[in-house]
Amino acid sequence: MKPKMGDLYNLGATKMKLLGLNYKNVNGLSDKKVWVALWVIAVWVNPIAAQPTRTQWVDSVFQTLSITEKIGQLFIIPVDGNNDQAVQRATNLIHQYGVGGVVITGGGPMGVAKLSQSFRQNSKIPLLLGMNAEEGPGNVLDSTLVFPYTLMLGGIRNDSLIYRFGKEIARQLRLLGVNLNFAPTADISTVFRNDDMVYHTFGEDKHNVSAKASAYMKGMMDGGI
Repeated sequence: MKPKMGDLYNLGATKMKLLGLNYKNVNGLSDKKVWVALWVIAVWVNPIAAQPTRTQWVDSVFQTLSITEKIGQLFIIPVDGNNDQAVQRATNLIHQYGVGGVVITGGGPMGVAKLSQSFRQNSKIPLLLGMNAEEGPGNVLDSTLVFPYTLMLGGIRNDSLIYRFGKEIARQLRLLGVNLNFAPTADISTVFRNDDMVYHTFGEDKHNVSAKASAYMKGMMDGGI
């Protein structure tokens, strides 16, 4: 037999007095004050406790920044590692304005690894270092391995190989101090007229492109990029 609402009401009053529906009738004034106080504390503490540690850290650091530095965090600037003048200019911008990130557009692997360390030493805020490394750092750097074009990799049937491809690129980027890759091009090849852009897609089939782009990104993320 299905219980009536009144039965449920009475059950709450007799077996769960502190949390029952007729709380006011079955608890004394002192008990009520204690539970109200606990409820207020819980409401106040819960958002703080539920806030992820990373979010707490970001909020605490953000509050220490000047207006100029907060604006600077919105910018990511390109830097060619072979251009000493560009490197010095970027270093000054990072130090003076708290620029949020740098995109490496050229250089060699050893030089970029040292450069990324130097940039971070000049920034009081953790710096994003990015690269357009669709087929690995060799897309941008000299003396570095370049994987086959993404368009060729689109013909691979086993997407687990694309995952491993992404994870290997992540390993190489982390050795360079890079933590952001502007890849893959998660679009179909037919939307581009520029051949260079077409080569960096997984092809013209949207299902194949989405599956391989997801595998690539998963590999990179699992690799720390």
